[in-house]
Amino acid sequence: SEQQAIINKVWGWDLEVSDQDSLRYILFSADITLPPPINTSERFYFQARVDGGETEGEAPLSLVDGSVTVKRDISAPSGGWWGIFRGADGILAQFRQLGEFKCRPIAKP
Repeated sequence: SEQQAIINKVWGWDLEVSDQDSLRYILFSADITLPPPINTSERFYFQARVDGGETEGEAPLSLVDGSVTVKRDISAPSGGWWGIFRGADGILAQFRQLGEFKCRPIAKP
């Protein structure tokens, strides 16, 4: 039997208009447990383009497409100025894009 990813928790969100393309995006993160062979829990960050929901009475938000990123620690070089970050894991980090996705509406029951 094929195992599936488990969404453990979805964290806060923010709706914003991009400075780059003037489109609206919803930003949120989710703690997801991935099945074997990956077999790990990790927080994924989503940026999904949305349609709708701009005016009262309009159809609800509809996710269109977007990207998924993860946060990765950066290893600080030893010695010198970087020594101040020793023992402070997670301070030096960067977001790395994992991929892109497309959404489609599900059929109403």
